[in-house]
Amino acid sequence: MFHAYIIEVGGEAAGILAREGERFRFHATARAYAPLNGRIFADPWTAQRAARLALKDDQRGARARGRMTA
Repeated sequence: MFHAYIIEVGGEAAGILAREGERFRFHATARAYAPLNGRIFADPWTAQRAARLALKDDQRGARARGRMTA
């Protein structure tokens, strides 16, 4: 198993997942994923799902504030 993964959502790098023992710590690379920064995940697949949800939440928030997101 690898020690680090790049997590992508929609072709964009969301963050880097670094192994810490048996778990993984998320390091956000874009503003939309900042809520996940420092969060611990059991595996890369769980982090991937969380990143997708974080992007959806960020887009919803942008629309609520009256802005469009790319």
